[in-house]
Order: sequence, then C-alpha cells, then structure tokens
Amino acid sequence: QLFALALFVSGTSAAAEGPAFRGSQAFCKHGQKHVVVFDTVLDGPEERIVQIDSLQGLTAAQCDNDASALRLTFKDKLHAAYYLIKFNLGHQYLTGGSGHGCKLTMTREREESDEVFLLRRVFSALQRGSSLYLETARAKYDEIFRFATINYGAFHHEDCATQAVTETWDSRACVGLNTNGTCTKADQSIPVYNTPHSNVVNVTCDSCFVGLKANFFFNIEIANRKLVGFQGGFTNGTVHGGISLMTTVSRAWNVGVDKTMPIADDASNPIVQFNIGPVPFVFWFELQYEVFGGLTLDAAASAAVGANIRHHVGDCWIKWDPENRWQHSTIDPSTELMPAVRGTGSSFYGNANVSVTYSILFFVNHLFSYSFNFQPGFSLGFTGDSELKRLCQTGSYGVNFYTESTLYLNYPWNVIPATVTWGPRNLWALNRTLLEGCAQLGPPAPAPQSKVTAGVEGITV
Repeated sequence: QLFALALFVSGTSAAAEGPAFRGSQAFCKHGQKHVVVFDTVLDGPEERIVQIDSLQGLTAAQCDNDASALRLTFKDKLHAAYYLIKFNLGHQYLTGGSGHGCKLTMTREREESDEVFLLRRVFSALQRGSSLYLETARAKYDEIFRFATINYGAFHHEDCATQAVTETWDSRACVGLNTNGTCTKADQSIPVYNTPHSNVVNVTCDSCFVGLKANFFFNIEIANRKLVGFQGGFTNGTVHGGISLMTTVSRAWNVGVDKTMPIADDASNPIVQFNIGPVPFVFWFELQYEVFGGLTLDAAASAAVGANIRHHVGDCWIKWDPENRWQHSTIDPSTELMPAVRGTGSSFYGNANVSVTYSILFFVNHLFSYSFNFQPGFSLGFTGDSELKRLCQTGSYGVNFYTESTLYLNYPWNVIPATVTWGPRNLWALNRTLLEGCAQLGPPAPAPQSKVTAGVEGITV
C-alpha cells in the first residue's frame, strides 16, 4: 500500500504542469526602454504562488538577513490562523510586492536601495498571537517554472526619452559611474585625499568616470526544471573613461591614495523589476571604482594630469549550456587617448603612478551575474616651466579588460558544480606610450583653505 501511495504521489507530481504565461511587455525607466519576451509554463498550479500584497489583514512583514525566516503580522488572530493553515500545506511560494517585501541584498557594498523584492519558498508556519513566523528559503526560478524561454533587452528609445531627440540621438543604453547625460564625461569632481587638519595637500579626481554605451541583453532557457541555455552581455559597446587627478600642495609632498566607492541606484545604474504572471524578476547594475597609486610634487603647485579614453569594444557576451559549458566572445577594441593636463604654479616637477579599476556588474537576481571590469592605469612624469609658462606630461598607458560570471540555477546532474562559475578571465590588454600633452601654466594659485574632506591616506573609504 505504501508503494502504491508513493507511485500515486509521484505520478500526481509529474503530471502537475501549471498554466502557461506567454507574451511580451515593454516599459520605460530612466530614459531607457526595457523589453521582455517570454514563453513560460509554471511547475504546478498558480494558486501555490502567493503574492504577499494580496494577504488580507496583513499589516507588516519583517525580513531576516539570510532569507531563512519571515514574520508576518496581521490585524488579528483570525487572519493569522487562516494563513497558518494555507502555509502549512506545503509547496507554497511567497512573492512580493511593492507594498511589502524585503530590501534587496546587493552583492557588493553600496548605499541601501528603497526597492523591495520577495521570492521565498515556505516550508512551515508557526502562529504566535496575530503573527506568523515562517521558515523559508530563497526560491529559484527553475523550481517555479517547468519550462521557460525569457529574452530581455534594454536600449534608448524615443518613447522613453527624457530629453529632446536630436540627429545625434544614440539608441544605446548608458550604464555609467559618475557620468553626465551623454555618458562621455565626468559628472562631478570626486574627493580623494586631504591632509587632516591642514592645507598641505588636497587631491581630487576631477575627471574620474566610466560610461559603457551598449545594448544590453540576456536570454534564459529552462526545460524540465533544469537550465539548458543562458546568454548575457551587450552588443555594440563603447567604453568612455577618464582619469585626471588634480593635486594641490603648499610645499613639496608625496602622497599615496587608495579609495573605493560603490555607486547607488540612479539614472545610469538602474534597478529594474517586472513580473511574468505571478512571478517577480529583478535585476540591477552595480558599479564600483577603486583609485590606487602615488603622486609626488617637488614644489608648491596645482596640477591635473591624466587622460580621457575611448575604447570601442563591440559585442561582449558570455553563454553557457550543459554540452559546451562556458563560451565567451572575443574582443579587439579600437582605442583613442586624449591627454588631460592643466596647472598653476612656478617651476616644478612631479610624477604619478595611478591605476583605476572600474567594475560594472550586471546581476539578475536568482539567475546569474556578469561582471565587466575595465582597469586603466598611467605612469606619468610632468613638468611645470614658469619661463615657458607651460605644463607638459609624458608617460605610458595600460589597460586590461576582464570578465567573470556565475550561474545560480539548477544544472543537470552530470555537470560539475565548479563549472557554473567563469573567471575572472582576461579578454584583452594594451600598453602604449602616451603622446606628450601640454597646456598653458597659470600663475601660482592662492594657498588652499584649511579644510578636511573625504579620504584618508592608506584607508579605503
């Protein structure tokens, strides 16, 4: 009898294919058009997916840190008792919700987002008064979908334009760090270092930025609750970047800098959510830069040295399937370097060895992450000549592109778990001598005001 019951349960589970959700949707956010085309079938009845905002009498939801528990508070014990029975039936999923949900847990340290998201599997429920304590775990999409083909793309479109469409309109989306509206220039100066409680030295990065203009996409295919295909990345990509450190000293000085900064959600770094039927999806871009190096000036002066950079990368994507495992496109970027130099002071000499790592992470929650890393660096010597009234720099430039990726879905039994990660893997590198760059040297500037700004030597902030 037990064997017959097991066969019955197994057969019922195998036949419990859920409803299909097929179609497309398009929406605007931050001037970009996001398009999703999907053909999906749930693995079971839709009723087992409970949207948290639909719970009657719910007044609050409290989330833990590791997705193992939820506390739901209702307006009275009766409502709590009703949902106690429902959640203890098993095979329930709880999704959220603009009204209730958990704040997104980012993979890198960054300012907290106001966006909320919830995709949990519920194992059991315990009632205490008007509250339910749920034992949960993060749910994966291959638990919820039996079959799924999901294609996503993002690009600029006149329907979503936040400014007038001109002849120079670029349909590519912009993901950037400290970029202006064109994705080609720095938005603001970033403080890097200041001698505490003195006016001896002040360092700012007045043109530190990176902007990636491209058409972004990802494609996911699930069959029989297993991942059978994935591809993600961008096409027609161009990287615009800059490093220009403005250093002002009141006497001969050398300084080491090491500064890391994550960037929160904004127009060039969006968090995007959409639903396929009752199932929520969320993805975002995380950006981070680190400035590392040393600068020396042998006299009181103010000098900005560096360059603006443009690399046309083209198509850069990664894909995975059970047979071929990881595959990555090759890149061979064309490169343009434009020296950026200016200064004030009398005759002086200085040098700078500076590297910057820009990281752009494309993260689709519970699906995959793809990190594109752009690592330029300069080794420069610069001289201010008061007689010729000019400041000139010479030196070398190097850059490295590398990527890494991780899958978070279930994979076939014969796939070694280690193969669901890729990299970090170098894609392309360049070393080049910079052409001499010169600018008119202005008269010595007044001594800087005594002021303490962000940044401490030898400490990552």
